[in-house]
Parts: sequence; structure tokens; C-alpha cells
Amino acid sequence: MTSKRNKRVSWGSSITMNSNNDVNLVLGGNPIPNSVMEVTIREEIRDQLDDEHNVYIDIRSSNTKERFHAGTVGSPINPPISTSATGGSSIEHLSVSGSLLRWKAIVVSQEGHKSAEMRDYTTYAHSFLGSNSDPLLKIASVEKISEGRLWELKFEIDSPVVCIPKERQDLYEALTKRKGECWILLSAIVEDIFDHLITKHVRPDGTEIDHHLETTWEGRWLKSAKYKFEGNLPELSGDVSTDLPRLLDWKKRVTDNIAASIDYHRMYQETEDDEN
Repeated sequence: MTSKRNKRVSWGSSITMNSNNDVNLVLGGNPIPNSVMEVTIREEIRDQLDDEHNVYIDIRSSNTKERFHAGTVGSPINPPISTSATGGSSIEHLSVSGSLLRWKAIVVSQEGHKSAEMRDYTTYAHSFLGSNSDPLLKIASVEKISEGRLWELKFEIDSPVVCIPKERQDLYEALTKRKGECWILLSAIVEDIFDHLITKHVRPDGTEIDHHLETTWEGRWLKSAKYKFEGNLPELSGDVSTDLPRLLDWKKRVTDNIAASIDYHRMYQETEDDEN
């Protein structure tokens, strides 16, 4: 039987897929992922691919990587199976280090040519602020973080990620469900993110804060600060001695506006709870 789709015949190019918009990965395990459950590719992408092309998911932690076969475009396999000798769908050996898991999808023809791929790895974590396709902040439960910390912020290529140790499931739920300690912690998290942006600006090898592209997570944060929290960047000269005080004043203004918004949300939520 011939495939009903046979639209991609060029070996010189492949479709670029985006995580969340074009490919969805579901991992099992709560709160720490322990297995690959399901991979789905958006119909508009599938319609451009041959049914017989193989779908693979590469999942990696800080020091190891494993590939899983998710069947073909036309006949997916759920759960996907590891291509290693052990087989199976477990990723427990990838999660034990406490590092965040990153993943990407690749579609390959029978001849071994890529017909579609995610160019970059994306962090597997819950989108906490922003949308799934354009996250501002993600949250993940991990095996461990630095000693003495309640939470730890990691800056990934696609988004900052708040890491919560697995024994603090209460804190993870407070953040994901927007209640309790969430609003106090969020102010500190936001302040750390802006400190990170300012540090990059003043470092000789860093990126000037007004040079971030809107497609980057840094650009999305700056855009959100400007349009949602009246946080226009100050006029910058490139001289650290004058830029730094201006940026610190800017950070305080934006974080104060965010805190005011958070306090309003909390009071509104408490009023709703009292009425119910």
C-alpha cells in the first residue's frame, strides 16, 4: 500500500516544528516524570509529511540522552519505545540527577533523511506564566535543588524555570494552583529574573537589555513589563555607571506594579472564597 501523503520529496530541507504548538509530549509520573506516555503532532504538520516516516523523541538530562521511537506519522505508537537495548518507556534513569529534562522531536524518512524536526531542545515543565507556545515562566518538580533553598531558578533557552524539590509538593501545588504562598514567592522570583537581565546588561560579555529579540524569553519578559506593568525601559547610554542606577529604578517600578497586581488578585480571590 502506498502512503496517502507524499508531499515532501526534497532531501535538502525539512519542516521546522515548534514545541507545544506543533508537537505535544506527555510524560507520566507525578511530580517527577518517570516514563514517556504519548507524542502527538499537529494535524497541519502531519498533512505535510509521509505516513511512513518515523517519529522519534530525544530526551536528555544534564549528562545523558535517550531516543524513543513513537511509530510513524500515520501509525503512532503510544507509549513510545526506547531505541536502546533495554527498550521500554521508562525515563527514571534520566530524572534521578535532579536536572531538568529537555526534549525534541524528529521525523525521519525510511532512507534516513529528516523531513521535520524541532531545531532546539525545549524544557519539559509546566507553563506557569504566559502561554504554552510563548511561556514567560515554567515550573518543574525535581529530585533536589541547592541545599537550604525552597526553590531555585534556572534560565533555560526557552524560559526561566522555577524548580521545586519533590518533598515540597505543597509548595509546587500552591504555585500551580495560584494560592497560599504563591503570591509571596512570585514577587521574589520575578525580581530574580529582572536581576538576571540587568546582570547580563552590565557584564562585558553580556547582552544589552534593549537588544533582546522579542522571540526570546528575555524579549517576552521585557515586552510584558512594558505593556502590562508600565515598565518602559529607561534611556540607556551603554555606560554601566549611569545605566545601572536607571535599570535598578526601572526594576523597582516594574516589580512594585507586579506586586500591586498580585495583591489585588489575592484580595479578589479571598473575597470570592469568603462568599462561597
